[in-house]
Amino acid sequence: MAQEIILVLLAGLIGVLFAGLVGFLWVMVRAGLDDDHHTHDNRKENPSPEPHDGEKAHEGSLRQSKVAA
Repeated sequence: MAQEIILVLLAGLIGVLFAGLVGFLWVMVRAGLDDDHHTHDNRKENPSPEPHDGEKAHEGSLRQSKVAA
């Protein structure tokens, strides 16, 4: 009786792990397909914000904008 319960629990655990693996693979395949169809550079669409009053511009951000231009 105890062995049957252990086997049923083990089979359930294996089933859950297998379902999780299949789901993970499905998500990875879908993400790969989405990347192929929607490749674009977000940096071109969203420029870095200008400094607010009283704030200094970061030197690195100026350097990056000059390189991108």
